[in-house]
Formats: sequence, C-alpha cells, structure tokens
Amino acid sequence: MSQTVVVGGGLAAQRFIETYRREGGEDPITLISAEQERPYDRPPLSKASLGDSSLSTHFRSEDWYRDNNVELILGDEAISLDSDSKLLALASGRTQSYDRLLIATGGQARMIPGFDRFENSHTLRNADDSRRLSAALQPGTKIAIIGAGFIGLEVASTAVSLGAIPTVVEAEPIPLRGLLGEQLGEWLADWHSNQGVEVICGVGVSEVLGEGRAEAIQLADGTRIELDELLVAVGAKPSVDWLDGSGLEIDGGILCAADGRTEIDGVWAAGDAASPWSATDNQHRRAEHWEAAAAQGRAAARSVLGLDHKAGPLTSFWSDMHGVRLQHFGHPGEADRIAIDGDLQSSDFEAIWYSGETPVAALAVGRPRSLPKLRKLFTETATNTPT
Repeated sequence: MSQTVVVGGGLAAQRFIETYRREGGEDPITLISAEQERPYDRPPLSKASLGDSSLSTHFRSEDWYRDNNVELILGDEAISLDSDSKLLALASGRTQSYDRLLIATGGQARMIPGFDRFENSHTLRNADDSRRLSAALQPGTKIAIIGAGFIGLEVASTAVSLGAIPTVVEAEPIPLRGLLGEQLGEWLADWHSNQGVEVICGVGVSEVLGEGRAEAIQLADGTRIELDELLVAVGAKPSVDWLDGSGLEIDGGILCAADGRTEIDGVWAAGDAASPWSATDNQHRRAEHWEAAAAQGRAAARSVLGLDHKAGPLTSFWSDMHGVRLQHFGHPGEADRIAIDGDLQSSDFEAIWYSGETPVAALAVGRPRSLPKLRKLFTETATNTPT
C-alpha cells in the first residue's frame, strides 16, 4: 500500500492529516516530529500555558491518531531528503520511505550569537521553551525581553499578570511599525507602558553582562538593565537547513504553489517552512501566522488527493495582550491612509487601512464582534473588483 508521510508536528501538519482523512484519503500516514509531544497548538505558549504550564494544548488525543491510522514517530528528527529515492533519513539512523511527502517543519527561534551561553537565557518556540520560561517567571522576577514583536510583547503581558517585572528593548524606534504604522505602533508601546511594561525603543543591546548567568544587559546608549531572566524574541527562521541537496528550491522558505505543491514530484510544503505563491502579490510570500498555516495544511491535503484548490482566507492573525484581543487581517503596507473608529486610550477601536478607496487591511482591538462586519467589507470589495 502507498504511504503518505508528514514531517513536522505543528498546526499545518495536523490540518493536513485531518483534511486528508475527511476528504477520503485512506492510506497509512506517518508523522515524524523532532519533538516528544504529539501535535499541539503554539499560540498559547506565550499566553495561557506560559501562565499555567500544566495546560494541555494538544490538538487530538493519542486514541485519535490510532483510530485514524496515523503512526507518530516522535523525538526523531528528519536530517536529509533523497527525493530521487523518495527516502528520508532520520537522526536516529532510521530511514523512512514515502509516496507522498508533506514538509511542515515550521520554524526555529532566532538567537543572537553569544547570548545563548547564559543558563538563564531563553527563546520561545516550543512547549519545552514555554515550560522552562514559565518556571522562571515568579512574582518579582526581572525579565529583560529583546524584541518588541508579538512574542516579546505577549510574554511581557503575561509576565505582568504573573507579578514579574518585564523590560522590553526594541532596536527600532517604533514597535511593529512595518505592520501597524507609526500611529498605532506608538499606541502599542504606550499601551504596554501604561500596563506596567517598561518599553525602550530606538536602541540596541551591545552586551550581556555576567558569567554563567546573565546579570544585566548593556544598551548601546550606555543604559544598564539588571535582570533575573533574559528572553531573546527577535523572530524565527524556517527549519529548512536539513533540505540542502534535496533539489527543492528554497528562498526564505520552500518555494511552492498556492496549494503547497513543490517542483519535485510527490513533495508538498506548508506552514512556516513554506513560501507559497500568492496570486494577489504576484510573488512567493511566507506567512508566519496560525490561520495561514492551517489553510496551507488543508490546501496541501486537497492537492495530494487531486481535489480543486480552494482559495485561502484573507491573511490574518490575532494576539492577546493585557486581557484584550487584537485581530488583524490584510496587508497595511499597501495603504496610503488609515481610518480609526473608537478610542485608542481605552484599547477599544477599529482601524481600516485604505489604498485609495479600497480597504487593504484592518485591525480590531477589544472588539471581537466587529470581525464579521470587517470581513464582509473585504468580501464585498473583492466581489466588486473588476476581473
């Protein structure tokens, strides 16, 4: 019998398997993951499960995989791909053949060179990272966070709720300016400051001070920040180094079609490791967000089964900070103006970005009920756009 193999244990892998079974795929599936955990949800790692490390975020029970004829190979990492022989080599020395292969190895947290030599230095990408950081975040713990992206700011928010004392250092003058623009980027920094997070922008870290443990960070302007724990949250890179020599084309991710199909027969890609073609942007675009990974996993499963590709949802993501949900979709970089409805000071507003008269992105803060209305605005725009 033919064999479908999935490499990776994240959301894209899980949605691929679920869709493959739901749409009629009956052959055995083998999932290979470097982690010891069966597939689990990652967004809570910087939020709910960081505050409660006993919280389970597994997608499915062990019985579900057995009932759906899915073999889990956990704690064993794929280290090379021979696409001619359709063979994977694993770190354990085991080999795995396949007829159809989904690569969904996700990404890995970036570390600033040299900063990982301290025993109290952290990154946050997987469940083990979250458990280790959770144990360190006690009331009164001073944590310095390098990077004011979503992971850094979510951890800062959770740290405040746990009674820890976070300081966020961002080299850029405005957090997430490329995504939110200057006005909302400044609002974001001010909001966190008002919630008890010290936010320092426009200056980089020149040195970490200490021996076995980091004791302080020295900023480029001479400021010294004492700390008990250090978190490096400067983004992630796709986990694709193991594919060198495989024949796959890689440029900031595995280049693939919108349905995940690569140029190598029998190989698909999805999730953070993939860079699918975007007809909207007329280029390959890697999207490091939950809904994108889910949609790509589903699309790849349908493609493997020879079913029509369904257009993915509008690019979107969400974040929870200080008890408030932020929901965003679209690409603000295409905009020339922004319209805001509501009150920034109370973190209760909607923002819509426009290019001319066309909405290209939206953000809802503290207004979850606004999402259907905002999505309808984009749906109507797409429907009324001449083809």
